[in-house]
Amino acid sequence: MPSLLPNQIHGPIAALLTPRTSSGLIDRDALEANARFVLSCGARGLCLSGATGEYSMATEQERVEAVEWIRAIVPQDRLLLAGVGAPDTQSAIRLAGRFQAAGADLLL
Repeated sequence: MPSLLPNQIHGPIAALLTPRTSSGLIDRDALEANARFVLSCGARGLCLSGATGEYSMATEQERVEAVEWIRAIVPQDRLLLAGVGAPDTQSAIRLAGRFQAAGADLLL
């Protein structure tokens, strides 16, 4: 994870919702379309797996995959944040490492 200075963290960072298909899976196409739209509107970064992302309804693997998918869309000059909310400290620590490996710039 690159080291960011406080002056590099500025501008709007949008919290993305996590759309789901009728079968309950994350709707990758809708998530990616939403990310592209928000970036085209000038967002400095995107936040996944925060409270608005319904993280508590997703498996750890789904959350990591979503970060990987969106990292592929977010230009390197913009930020990708990922929330590590979890039911216990060890799970949050593990998730932080997985998000870092998946390309998150910052962790919540």
